[in-house]
Amino acid sequence: MARLFITPRELNFISDISKEIIKDVIGQKIIYYPISEIKTKTHEVYNEALKKIFDNPIIIDALVNNEFQTSTKIDKFGIDAQYQIEVYIQHRDLVDKGINVNIGDFFSFSDVFYEITELSFMRNIYGMAEHKDGVKIVGLKSRQGLFEAPLIGPTDIKYADPDAIQDVFVQQRGLKYDKKTGDLTGDFRDLVREGVLDEPLTGQKEVSDLGDPDDVGNAFYGDDTITTPSTYVAPTISLSVAELISGGITNESSTLRERGNIGSTITGTITRNYVTAAITSYTVEYRVSGTSIWAPVPGLSNIAVSGNPSSVTITLTTHNDVDLISATTLYYRAKVIDTYETTMSSTTSISFLKVIFFGASAAQPTTSANIRALTGKIFTNGDNPFILNTGTTHKIFTIAMPAPLVIDEVDDLDALGIEITDSYVLSTLNVADAAGTLSSYNVYTLTNAVPYLINHRHQITRV
Repeated sequence: MARLFITPRELNFISDISKEIIKDVIGQKIIYYPISEIKTKTHEVYNEALKKIFDNPIIIDALVNNEFQTSTKIDKFGIDAQYQIEVYIQHRDLVDKGINVNIGDFFSFSDVFYEITELSFMRNIYGMAEHKDGVKIVGLKSRQGLFEAPLIGPTDIKYADPDAIQDVFVQQRGLKYDKKTGDLTGDFRDLVREGVLDEPLTGQKEVSDLGDPDDVGNAFYGDDTITTPSTYVAPTISLSVAELISGGITNESSTLRERGNIGSTITGTITRNYVTAAITSYTVEYRVSGTSIWAPVPGLSNIAVSGNPSSVTITLTTHNDVDLISATTLYYRAKVIDTYETTMSSTTSISFLKVIFFGASAAQPTTSANIRALTGKIFTNGDNPFILNTGTTHKIFTIAMPAPLVIDEVDDLDALGIEITDSYVLSTLNVADAAGTLSSYNVYTLTNAVPYLINHRHQITRV
């Protein structure tokens, strides 16, 4: 059709309608796993990988052909169920989110992982080369061992995982935030973005327990949607995530700790700033670096609030999950729901670093406990150079730093600055972090015949 009659406004309308059907009515999604070319090791001759490593998974709204199993093969190795699936993804949605889907990547739908074997554009809209309707991908069930990842729900009612069944469905409607989770939707409606239409007046509808006054099962909710007043002011949220145990390390704080020291006490205050916006519930969530998934802190999930108080104290709770001891960064935030809106607090970030141990001792440290008992402790991002004070009691001086850090130079500032690097003898030892996890340390020891008569400052430079 001629461009004279199909203008950008019509194209935006077509895009918005297809997004509305997929995101606000049907509600299917796939979990997309883009393969990392950097992390995946390929055979130097055949350029293939026995096991593929993926970047962070991405949730993509889609239309999925529900004919999963296509054939069953029985041979001497047993029964092999063959699965093939077709998925339609709205093209402009991929463009808006900056997602590039490629052949050879993987995705999951239900409890099956698929490898993308075909990818094609559906058609050009009215023959216009630059405007495509959607992307169709064909996936074949991934071979066992080729690709492994934790399943992300919904998967199947046979599983007991919390996300195996999707109990709640919330429309997106081009709004910036999901009213249930407070997360960014990444959804855009082009007629709204271009100023042709206003944002929806009635907000996001949902299928949830809010539509179930008789307690017989989640149902549609949204006929009596409340409109946010123009004078509305969101609540103020103050979240405190404090260190449970101090490690006595220089510059240590609740947001900078030793690796493994994950225990925190969580509390805070929520202040209502609009008298008719009653605070109804709050949740404190956490996220591990390298993932995009926020999880509720046990004991702080959907805490109900009644009586329209002017302020609410977040229940003092300890969070000390041993599954998180290898984390390098943890993030915390509070989500507050009131009569009109969902409000997110600012994010509290906690960094976990390894520690350099140093100091004087009566005997040469030979165990992890001996190393950790040294009085000097700094983080690996601390002062460089740093000072070891010898004192006048002991004659053995030790510096232990996590590999691959090594000493570059040691100078005795109280002996005319003479370099004494070679006097420190190198050995290696496995040293535990705050959670007891061992890692290799380079341990340098200087042993004098007698203690110093006065304190000497050994200036240590590391690389």
